[in-house]
Amino acid sequence: MFLILFKIFSSLPYWIVQSAAHLIAFMTRLFSLRILKTSRDNLIHCFNTESLLKKSIYETTLSSLEFPYVWGRPDNIKKLIEGNQNALIALDRKPMLIFTLHMGCVDVMLFYLALNLKSLNILYTPAKNISLNKAVKSARESTGAKMFSILPKEFNKMFKSFKKGNHIAIASDLVPHKKGKYSTFFNKQCLCLDLIEKLSKKNTHQLVFVYFTLGKTKRYKFNYKTLDRPINVDDMNSLFETAIKECPELYGWEYKKFRKLSGQKKNIY
Repeated sequence: MFLILFKIFSSLPYWIVQSAAHLIAFMTRLFSLRILKTSRDNLIHCFNTESLLKKSIYETTLSSLEFPYVWGRPDNIKKLIEGNQNALIALDRKPMLIFTLHMGCVDVMLFYLALNLKSLNILYTPAKNISLNKAVKSARESTGAKMFSILPKEFNKMFKSFKKGNHIAIASDLVPHKKGKYSTFFNKQCLCLDLIEKLSKKNTHQLVFVYFTLGKTKRYKFNYKTLDRPINVDDMNSLFETAIKECPELYGWEYKKFRKLSGQKKNIY
C-alpha cells in the first residue's frame, strides 16, 4: 500500500509539492506545531536569534515531502539536483567512506550517490512501522544500494562489507541512541555519533564529505570535500558547521540535536 501511495505522490508535478509545502509550513506556524518550537529552540540556542525560523520551517516541510517524491520514482532526483557526476565517477575508483548531514532531503542525496556509485552500502535507522519500513527499504534499494539498519546484527554485516572495500554512506549528524562522544556544535555541547571517527581511523577508504546547498537552476546543488586524513568528532562537527553556514535555512533544525546533555540540564527542549 505504501509503495502505491509513493508512486501516486511521485507522479505529481514538483510545483504542486512546493505549493503543498508552503501550505503545510503556514499551518505549522499558525498552530504552533511541535516542529516550530523545536526549530525555534535550536536556532536560538545556536545563533541567539530565530530570524531564520520561517525559512527553516518551509525548507523542512519541503524536504519532508521530497522523501515520498523520490521513493515512488527515484529518477525524480534528476529534477532536483545540479549534480557533478564526473566528480563521483572519478572518486569511484577506490572505496569511499562518505558522510553527510540532514541538510535538505537526505534520501535525495543517498539516491544520487547510489545511482552514480557502484556497491554503495547505506546505514539507516529503521521506521517503527514494519510495513512502512519494508516499503522504504525497498524504494531505497531500487537504486542499487544495499541498506543496513543500525541494529547490531545488520550493523555487523555492514562492517564486514566495509572491510571488503565497499562504499559506505552515513548521515552522521544524528544523536546516538546509546554510546557516542561529547563535542560542540556551534559552540554548544551535544552528544555526537563517533562512527566516522572510528571508521576513518582504519585508513582503508577515501574519506568524503557531501552536502547540499540551494541550487540556482534546480532545488539542490551537490557539494563534496575529500579529506586526506582520519578525522575525529570535533573535525566532523566543524565541517558540518561550515556547510550549514553556507545555507543555514536548509539544515534540519526540527531535529532535537541537544537532547542528551551531560550536565544537570539534560536537554534544551
